[in-house]
Amino acid sequence: MPRSVWKGPFADVLKKLPHVYRGTRRSMILPDWVGKTIEVHNGRAWRPINIVEDMIGHRLGEFAATRTKSPHKGAVLRARAMMKKKKGK
Repeated sequence: MPRSVWKGPFADVLKKLPHVYRGTRRSMILPDWVGKTIEVHNGRAWRPINIVEDMIGHRLGEFAATRTKSPHKGAVLRARAMMKKKKGK
Protein backbone atom coordinates (compact mmCIF):
# COMPACT_ATOMS: atom_id res chain seq x y z
CA MET A 1 0.00 0.00 0.00
CA PRO A 2 1.36 3.44 -0.85
CA ARG A 3 1.99 6.11 1.76
CA SER A 4 -0.83 8.56 2.49
CA VAL A 5 -0.57 11.78 0.47
CA TRP A 6 -1.25 14.00 3.48
CA LYS A 7 1.81 12.61 5.27
CA GLY A 8 4.17 13.63 2.45
CA PRO A 9 7.28 11.75 1.26
CA PHE A 10 9.41 9.88 3.79
CA ALA A 11 13.13 10.54 3.67
CA ASP A 12 15.79 9.98 6.31
CA VAL A 13 18.44 12.65 6.73
CA LEU A 14 21.46 11.99 4.52
CA LYS A 15 24.72 11.39 6.38
CA LYS A 16 27.42 13.65 4.89
CA LEU A 17 30.87 12.15 4.36
CA PRO A 18 33.90 13.90 2.78
CA HIS A 19 33.08 12.98 -0.86
CA VAL A 20 29.58 11.47 -0.82
CA TYR A 21 26.36 11.23 1.10
CA ARG A 22 25.00 8.02 2.65
CA GLY A 23 21.29 7.27 2.64
CA THR A 24 18.91 4.55 3.71
CA ARG A 25 17.17 2.18 1.32
CA ARG A 26 13.74 3.20 2.61
CA SER A 27 14.16 6.92 1.83
CA MET A 28 12.23 8.42 -1.05
CA ILE A 29 14.35 10.42 -3.50
CA LEU A 30 13.63 14.14 -3.20
CA PRO A 31 14.10 16.86 -5.86
CA ASP A 32 16.83 18.48 -3.70
CA TRP A 33 19.04 15.42 -4.20
CA VAL A 34 19.32 15.67 -8.01
CA GLY A 35 22.97 15.76 -9.07
CA LYS A 36 24.31 14.25 -5.84
CA THR A 37 26.08 10.92 -5.43
CA ILE A 38 24.48 8.92 -2.64
CA GLU A 39 25.83 5.65 -1.29
CA VAL A 40 23.27 2.97 -0.43
CA HIS A 41 24.05 -0.28 1.38
CA ASN A 42 22.94 -3.43 -0.44
CA GLY A 43 23.65 -5.78 2.46
CA ARG A 44 27.26 -6.37 1.52
CA ALA A 45 28.79 -3.10 0.35
CA TRP A 46 27.99 0.59 -0.14
CA ARG A 47 26.91 1.21 -3.76
CA PRO A 48 27.25 4.75 -5.17
CA ILE A 49 24.17 6.05 -7.01
CA ASN A 50 24.14 9.23 -9.09
CA ILE A 51 20.72 10.84 -8.70
CA VAL A 52 18.97 12.13 -11.86
CA GLU A 53 15.52 13.70 -12.35
CA ASP A 54 13.86 10.45 -13.47
CA MET A 55 14.52 8.91 -10.04
CA ILE A 56 12.44 11.44 -8.08
CA GLY A 57 9.67 9.72 -6.12
CA HIS A 58 11.35 6.29 -6.13
CA ARG A 59 13.11 4.71 -3.16
CA LEU A 60 16.91 4.58 -2.89
CA GLY A 61 16.77 0.81 -2.36
CA GLU A 62 15.38 0.29 -5.88
CA PHE A 63 18.76 1.26 -7.34
CA ALA A 64 21.00 -0.91 -5.13
CA ALA A 65 20.33 -4.55 -6.00
CA THR A 66 20.66 -6.95 -3.07
CA ARG A 67 20.98 -10.16 -5.08
CA THR A 68 23.50 -11.20 -7.70
CA LYS A 69 22.61 -13.26 -10.73
CA SER A 70 24.29 -16.62 -10.93
CA PRO A 71 24.57 -18.35 -14.31
CA HIS A 72 23.03 -21.75 -14.94
CA LYS A 73 25.45 -24.59 -14.23
CA GLY A 74 25.04 -26.06 -17.73
CA ALA A 75 25.95 -22.74 -19.34
CA VAL A 76 29.12 -22.53 -17.23
CA LEU A 77 30.18 -26.05 -18.23
CA ARG A 78 29.57 -25.32 -21.92
CA ALA A 79 31.62 -22.12 -21.72
CA ARG A 80 34.52 -23.99 -20.08
CA ALA A 81 34.39 -26.68 -22.77
CA MET A 82 34.51 -24.03 -25.52
CA MET A 83 37.53 -22.38 -23.88
CA LYS A 84 39.37 -25.71 -23.75
CA LYS A 85 38.64 -26.29 -27.45
CA LYS A 86 40.00 -22.87 -28.38
CA LYS A 87 43.17 -23.39 -26.38
CA GLY A 88 43.71 -26.83 -27.94
CA LYS A 89 43.77 -25.48 -31.52
